[in-house]
Amino acid sequence: MLFLSCFAHSQNGLENIIVEKYYVANAADAAFAGVGALHQGSVTYRVYADMLPGYKFQALYGVTGHELNINSTTPFFNNEDRGGKTPEGFTKVQAADNTVMLDSWFSVGGASSDVMGILKADDDGVSNVTNADGILANNDADAGIALTTQDGFITGTPEAVTFVGLTTEHNIFNATSQVGNSFSTTNGSIASLNGSVGPTAANRVLIGQFTTRGTFSFELNIQIGTPTSGVQNYVASNPVGAEISIASLIYSNTSCSAVPSAPASVVGNPSVCLSTNPVFSTADNALAYSWSVSNTTVSFTSGQATPTVTTSLAPSFTAATLSVTAGSDCGVSAATTASLVKSANLKPVLTGSVTSTVVNVCPIMGTATNVTHTIPAVANAATYTWTVPAGVTLISGQGTTTIVVNYTGAYVSGSIGVKGVSDCGNVLSTEKKLTPVKVKPASPALITGPTGTLATNVCSIMGTATNATYSTPSVLYATSYLWTVPAAGATIVSGQGTTTITVNYSAAFVGGDISVAAVSGCGTSAVKKLTLKAPVKPVTPLAVVGPKALCGYANTLVGVDYAIAPILGATSYLWTVPAGMTIQSGGTSTNMHAIIDTIVFSGSADITVSSVSGCGSSIARTYSVTEGHITPTTVSGFALVCGGTTTNYSVPVVANATSYNWTVIGSTTATVCTPSANTASIAWGTKGGKVSVTITGCGVTSAALAKPYEVKLGKCRLGVLVTDEMMSTYPNPSQGSNVTVALSGLEGMNGASALLVMYDILGKPVYTNQNVYNDGFEDVINTQGIAPGMYMITVQIGEEVYTQKVMISSH
Repeated sequence: MLFLSCFAHSQNGLENIIVEKYYVANAADAAFAGVGALHQGSVTYRVYADMLPGYKFQALYGVTGHELNINSTTPFFNNEDRGGKTPEGFTKVQAADNTVMLDSWFSVGGASSDVMGILKADDDGVSNVTNADGILANNDADAGIALTTQDGFITGTPEAVTFVGLTTEHNIFNATSQVGNSFSTTNGSIASLNGSVGPTAANRVLIGQFTTRGTFSFELNIQIGTPTSGVQNYVASNPVGAEISIASLIYSNTSCSAVPSAPASVVGNPSVCLSTNPVFSTADNALAYSWSVSNTTVSFTSGQATPTVTTSLAPSFTAATLSVTAGSDCGVSAATTASLVKSANLKPVLTGSVTSTVVNVCPIMGTATNVTHTIPAVANAATYTWTVPAGVTLISGQGTTTIVVNYTGAYVSGSIGVKGVSDCGNVLSTEKKLTPVKVKPASPALITGPTGTLATNVCSIMGTATNATYSTPSVLYATSYLWTVPAAGATIVSGQGTTTITVNYSAAFVGGDISVAAVSGCGTSAVKKLTLKAPVKPVTPLAVVGPKALCGYANTLVGVDYAIAPILGATSYLWTVPAGMTIQSGGTSTNMHAIIDTIVFSGSADITVSSVSGCGSSIARTYSVTEGHITPTTVSGFALVCGGTTTNYSVPVVANATSYNWTVIGSTTATVCTPSANTASIAWGTKGGKVSVTITGCGVTSAALAKPYEVKLGKCRLGVLVTDEMMSTYPNPSQGSNVTVALSGLEGMNGASALLVMYDILGKPVYTNQNVYNDGFEDVINTQGIAPGMYMITVQIGEEVYTQKVMISSH
């Protein structure tokens, strides 16, 4: 690191300009630098404005009388991957790529878009950049601290660089390397609009980085801001008024790092023929090169000051010695030499093979299409001699590495040959040959397209303007294709000669074969066939899916849906429905929707569906549907009641029922109080009656009960049935699994029918038995399975009804 000038300006905000030798490129860096020409020995300089605390860097500037210039005796290095006029185009992470850390640019504090630049000596060595390509690792003592130890990056948010009044002057720092070596302006500036301070207490602001292999120099003019919002201007020379001049604003590095090392060994053919112009080269590691030769029989035609030189040999040439030195601003290297002699009998060797732009010549024989044959060039071959067989015409290129020929229809066989010829005694190389391939194409692999099977049925297009397409994959070496189709009912509409044809089928088509053969100038292949089976009509549809019971759909907008699975080969479907149903949509598809106007059939009726194609209709699939009748049922409830009481009656819930209509037949004093669907409460007056119900659903109303439920008035006291003294039940409460009902003392009733019914408290019969009364009548009720609780037992004999309450206890 190089510090210039002294630090005697204690009253000045700008104490010094510091020039830091940041890095010296070595051979590994130069060899890798494919993203910009970085030369070995190139030096990267960093320039800092060293200010007192509280002062801000505002601008580098050039005005009339105070030119701003930055120069080098060689072009500046610019990285061509992420390089630019400022370091804002790359991040610290991207600084690890290739040689971007050595790019040349202006700055107002930043060393990349996301870090600040500081002297390597001020860096803490934490989180150093490690180059991803294994370079920038030179530990040159002339550059001080290695970048791998302290990289001069510190966390911070740099101010943006603003260019004022500059147009193209700063383009030498763009992302194109080695384009310029001098920057100058008398009407422009590199500014920090908000003012920049250093990232550490030392208040040093990085104002530029420059990489060059030549002598680096500058004259700077700088404006800074004072802590009291004032301005100070520092100029390189001739200060006027309040302008201040300090010595470190002018800099020139006239020292050299090292004299270039001698060039690497000279690369080139040391044994040559006169007709060649031998080319020699060495490694690129210097500023300039100087080539020389030991005698005048060798001269230089180009590149004398570069790493690569082209020579010319005089007829009198027999031998000579080449010398090359590397030069830089630091001096000239030792020479590297190489011997050059004339070969008396240098025979060229053809190392490659003869290639052709056409693999198989059959497709082009007898046509205007030409073929190019090539052999790779080799050393010591001054010319090339080609031979061609009968039936092949050499059109151009004799004597070169590439010829153009035409294969006539007369070509049968033979080889294309070539030899390399040297002017060292007109020596010929061993001949290289290529025998052109002449192959008849193979048979096509397959034919794809409709075949007449159910999977790809032609029925749907027979007798119509619709065509079928048939294709075959391309065949190597084929120039055209020959198709045939069945004579009866099939016609090729288009595509003959190509890999794809269209075929029209008339109603007369009955099957046959389609065939295709590959054709070229060498003949026709064997045919490939595709058998077209006779067209067949589609099969009967499989199961129909949809509702069977139609109850609840009549006279509604709901409608019903029926569906079948698609049938191979079918183009449409034919549905039929019974009278009273109407197809609303889908009558020709796999999904049919119908509405029911009315149901006019009883029992069942049929829906049918057939599959249809151009070859006919299938046998119909039948699907039976039913009306879904509403039928009357039996009533449950108390058969013996007290006048003036209300009891409940019910029927089982009937599927598809929409309403229940309750009536009491034969009683003008009974009233249906609260009918609710399948239950009703009936208030009894002075006379019993027969409870009946009709049910409405499926668009119809059922007939009344064939046998209405008869209810009688019993003997009651205060609205409660009175227990008859002639009837007894025991044990009561029950103590086991049986309850015995006994009747006695009924005169004249022997042999009469006796109906015994036991009701729960809701009037639902839980036990019924028909018996015959005789004096001493008994009926045993098995109470197993009957829930514990209070029950009413009635026995009806003739017109008399006898009642008893019984308690069923737990078993």
